[in-house]
Amino acid sequence: MIFHFYGFIVGTATIVGYLLAEKKAIKSGIEEKIFFKNFFYIFLAGVFGARAWHVFTDLYLYKENLIQVLYIWNGGLSILGAVFGGLVALYFLEKDKKRLRIYLDSIVFGLPIAQAIGRWANFVNQELYGLPTNLPWKIFIDYQNRVAGFDKFSYFHPLFLYEGILVVVAFLIMSYLLKKKIWKVGGGRFFTFYLLYYGIIRFFLDFLRIDRINWYGLGTNQWVIISLEFLFIIYWIVKKCRKKY
Repeated sequence: MIFHFYGFIVGTATIVGYLLAEKKAIKSGIEEKIFFKNFFYIFLAGVFGARAWHVFTDLYLYKENLIQVLYIWNGGLSILGAVFGGLVALYFLEKDKKRLRIYLDSIVFGLPIAQAIGRWANFVNQELYGLPTNLPWKIFIDYQNRVAGFDKFSYFHPLFLYEGILVVVAFLIMSYLLKKKIWKVGGGRFFTFYLLYYGIIRFFLDFLRIDRINWYGLGTNQWVIISLEFLFIIYWIVKKCRKKY
């Protein structure tokens, strides 16, 4: 049996994220057994979405050997795909709007810490790094793991670390808001905040990525983020106008 550090780290991240989310959900009125059952399906849908989105945006990596699409232990899980997959599963699992908001708010208390831990799996596989740099916190990338065209460079931005630190900041902000009773779990504000927050940091961090496919100066993920943020703003404006009139 081969031990894969990538899988071990992702597994650890999942467990920690689950425990943090479960604690918030149970405290807000969701039964432990029901949360566990629903989380199991959400997790499976998230993994499928994460892999599907990665393959979709980086198909060139697999077109000559499609069987490698199944080798998730080699890396290649998109957080954007994971979120989309998990949301679709949750939509079908929970029809009650109040309980749905509890799930959403609870999950985003576990998600950023799970992301921060899980990003170290990218470091182990040397698969998430940015442009070449000579900054003190630069990381060395083995020759065989360097993106074509950057073979002569040895040190790169630790993109995984930047994202990990920023999502932990989001967790601390949400924890403060909850502790001071400014927001409460179940109102949907934590979920909305985290989606907007992560969308913004991910949009700007992607400018450092060297493996993104450019479409008019932006990568695929950046266009998706812009579209979702725009749709959300339109939805929010329409909702506010309906309440007003």
